[in-house]
Amino acid sequence: MIRVVLIFGGLSAEHEVSLLSARSVANAASKQRLEIIPLCMARDGRFIAPARSARILDGSERADRGDESFSFETWLQTQKPEIAFPLIHGTGGEDGTLQGYLETIGLPYVGSGVAASAIGSPPLSKRRSDLTKKFSWNAASTHARSKSRSSEMMKPTRRCREKSWPGASSTITKTSTSRTKRS
Repeated sequence: MIRVVLIFGGLSAEHEVSLLSARSVANAASKQRLEIIPLCMARDGRFIAPARSARILDGSERADRGDESFSFETWLQTQKPEIAFPLIHGTGGEDGTLQGYLETIGLPYVGSGVAASAIGSPPLSKRRSDLTKKFSWNAASTHARSKSRSSEMMKPTRRCREKSWPGASSTITKTSTSRTKRS
């Protein structure tokens, strides 16, 4: 049987959504293959012991404050779950923070890694969008500007149209169709 620690709750406004997600996963999990161990992160950022987390998961208790005496790291050393299933939504859960913590303590987990979570997190996407609006930048306009600049750079200037440079094997001359030709 695989021991899975189901991490839910969290600091963000999506705390309740995380609880609903955790309930769905716990109810859908195969009882013959998986031992689900609920672990709630309270709204104050502290973890809650599994027994109380189970009561929070079934809806009979709230998760406003964490357990001051509970240590997730100590619990991991004694209980040795095989994998974590993080279901914390929003800041602290989807932004790579929790994934980095799990990697630091050596607990494998389900889902995207630290970098993918950080890059794809909604707060970062919003900041990226805000910066785009602030600086009026987008890839299409940048490409168009750089393309027009590069085509301008490729045209010989009026001053050098009929000159040759020392050591150059050709001279730039202007043709009647206003295109440049090398001779």
